[in-house]
Amino acid sequence: MLSCLLNLKPEQLQVPHPDKGPLVIVDDCSLTWARFHQFIDKCQNQQIVFAPLYSHPELRAAIESRESRVVACVSGHDLHDYGPEEKGDSYLAWQELWLGRLEGYRYWVGDLEFLCSAWAEPDHPVWNTNTQQVERGWRIVPPELCLKNGSHHDSGGLMVPVQAEAAGAFPPRLTFSFVSTKG
Repeated sequence: MLSCLLNLKPEQLQVPHPDKGPLVIVDDCSLTWARFHQFIDKCQNQQIVFAPLYSHPELRAAIESRESRVVACVSGHDLHDYGPEEKGDSYLAWQELWLGRLEGYRYWVGDLEFLCSAWAEPDHPVWNTNTQQVERGWRIVPPELCLKNGSHHDSGGLMVPVQAEAAGAFPPRLTFSFVSTKG
């Protein structure tokens, strides 16, 4: 989306030569930033500024502490982590469990608020207790309202109905129930 708004050509989106100054990486959101780790492994720039529009402060701190070439991590908006208040004393064990379940390198994992934009709905993995595997969570936003869902829509036309949750001790969060539309 940003490249379209700025009218950038594909060759302008390539990693610049390492001696041309700091590389600024902008992304819509950063939840665990497995992609960031993969990207900077291929990048030779000695100074990197990471600027996700949405991320959690602990994730940014983890990136800065583990990546010596990252001179700054800045974000437009801090995402809230519900883990400490919902899981209490078991939160650290929950984080370790999920870091072990997820493939690839992760800087940090949390129980973050739901986030979606017109261009993307981030993947929200869920644990399937029957198969004992991590699976991609359902898409909530209809394909016509989200570019990523529209171009990668693979639910066979089945969308998850969404309803508002009653006010409670915690801020409202999306809830849904599965309704089969087949046979």
